Amino acid sequence: MRLRARRVAASLALGLLPALGWCCPTGLRLAFNDGDFRPMINGSGPQFGAEPGWLVLAVRQTLKALDCKAELLRLPSRRIEVELEQGKLGFGLLFGYTAQRSASLSFPLDLHGRPDPGLAIVATRLVLFTLPDRAETLGWDGRRVAPGRRIGVVQGNTQHQIAQSMGLPVEAFSSPESGLAMLRAGRFDALLMSPEGLPPEEQGPTPAGGPLRELSPPVQQVLYYAVAAPALRERHPGFVQDFWRGLCNSLRASANPALPAGCSRPAAKAERQR
Repeated sequence: MRLRARRVAASLALGLLPALGWCCPTGLRLAFNDGDFRPMINGSGPQFGAEPGWLVLAVRQTLKALDCKAELLRLPSRRIEVELEQGKLGFGLLFGYTAQRSASLSFPLDLHGRPDPGLAIVATRLVLFTLPDRAETLGWDGRRVAPGRRIGVVQGNTQHQIAQSMGLPVEAFSSPESGLAMLRAGRFDALLMSPEGLPPEEQGPTPAGGPLRELSPPVQQVLYYAVAAPALRERHPGFVQDFWRGLCNSLRASANPALPAGCSRPAAKAERQR
């Protein structure tokens, strides 16, 4: 009875219908990217700082409201993806939806089997960044670049998969910081990423390494999610669904000014608006 009462209270605290058919997974592990994506995830490396970022705080609040314990980690993106596929991790944050990833990772889907924008943590655009003196020669028309031009992408991430699916000529690198250095050294002609993915010192009107130019039109709009391990979703489908909904509700309750388009409205409303 005590567990039942806690579960009802947890569901109501997150604005959910009481979900009494699930129990907390044992040994639950969640991993965040180890790069600096402030203000969502502050700082880089394996440790969380005193002010870890609003996404980390929202995950902690969601777990507390669900009355579940979990180990929170910071790992390289590719390792997170591999450990999700192996079932060593329960959730990974954040991953952009691609058809390739949907075959091996669990994304929240709507009634039509499409990624649900109402449960997306971040809704953003992928764009090409280049140096001002190269912008006119790149020949970007929204689908292609001029012959001989190459696009830099972080190895194995969302941008890499999207660029490959579009047939863009790519050169992969290990991190946004190394990519910017390679761009300025002329190793490739443009950098594909979201504006939020730029290192903090490169954002704003006066980037630390010199001006960058954002090309129009954007390459693609992308939704980023807290993805689940297929093994976890198979064993604990009710918990996974309530975690997704609860995380978005935690973000809405925080009144965070940086709240993205997806989680800023309930999933049902998003479905009606499509």
